Amino acid sequence: MVREARASAVAHTLSVLCSLAGWFLPMFLAGKLETRNVCEYEKAAGWAAELHLDDFLPDLREMAAVEVEHEKDFHMVTGRKTPERRPQT
Repeated sequence: MVREARASAVAHTLSVLCSLAGWFLPMFLAGKLETRNVCEYEKAAGWAAELHLDDFLPDLREMAAVEVEHEKDFHMVTGRKTPERRPQT
């Protein structure tokens, strides 16, 4: 419930910023959010591997890969370089 409220607050904030500041600031912040999402999925995959929860690994890696694509899109639009990532094994 708290996460949903926080996500809703972020979405509404980005909506207001887009109306006031144009497209750059919301896109920049969305790119930063996507970077955090990638890191979270990579951490979750690492923890799943440590706990031998191998059934979760393909899904977590796929979700991280999707977030990397989102991250690339937002960074491309704002002219920022996408962070280098080491390959996941």
